[in-house]
Amino acid sequence: IDWPDRSWAKYSVCDERGQWGTTACFVEDNGAVRVGQYKASGYVANLKGRTNEMLEDLDEMEKYGWMDPFLTRALWVQFTSYLTSQRMFCVVTVLFEVSDVGGVTSSSTIRVGDMKQDQVVNLVFEYLVYGFVVFNLIPLELYKFWRAKLTYFQNGWNVMSWVNYSVFLYTLILRIQNQLTEDRMFGLVPESDTAAAFPFYWLAKSEDLLLQWNAINAMFTWIRLLRYMEAISPGTKQLTMTVAESASQLSTLMMLFCICLCGYMLGFQIAFGRQLENYANWD
Repeated sequence: IDWPDRSWAKYSVCDERGQWGTTACFVEDNGAVRVGQYKASGYVANLKGRTNEMLEDLDEMEKYGWMDPFLTRALWVQFTSYLTSQRMFCVVTVLFEVSDVGGVTSSSTIRVGDMKQDQVVNLVFEYLVYGFVVFNLIPLELYKFWRAKLTYFQNGWNVMSWVNYSVFLYTLILRIQNQLTEDRMFGLVPESDTAAAFPFYWLAKSEDLLLQWNAINAMFTWIRLLRYMEAISPGTKQLTMTVAESASQLSTLMMLFCICLCGYMLGFQIAFGRQLENYANWD
């Protein structure tokens, strides 16, 4: 693109690495299903200032051909709304796709970050749980490993315990990282360079990742309670041993079930897969 003779510092190449280790094209569409179809190339324009200043920048971008009518295939528009009184922020991403035959389609994604969940009571309880795991349960498991050496991992419950504790440590690091980033948010000044560069999108993605790993870890934590039920009730131990001994036969049964299910699935797909009900109506 033949840029005019002036400073275009606000426009950068899309594949340049930023201070957060991500590309300038760190965006997503509706469900993030099409992002992989586009190369991390092109240009990024950061619009700042008041509405009239942004409109002037858009006029200059149009004047100097920022978008190519023949080569441009996708355009992301992303903005963030930060509500200080509600302790919430919202990252909105709109994707415009240009087809080869003409016409434009759009999709959007809205991510909401609710910092009201990080109240003092919730944080205290959460860090108490992390502290109990780090300073009590993990040293106890290390002592058991030191006593039993490599035979320690012959017990499946011990392996599950370390998977559980590993996720605890990972989520603890992620929680502290997110908390430090959120603390920087409260001192932001509107329309400042610091506010424009603040990683709202990264923070929203990181909070989602933290919740997903906590959900997985919650299942591991509650399943591990079966280990202590064996000590309380001998019948429970007999039940778990029976299931463990029959695991090989149960896996074979599941394979037979999947084979039959795949056969029915493929048969009906071949017979009725071409009937598109969404287009076979008057809507």
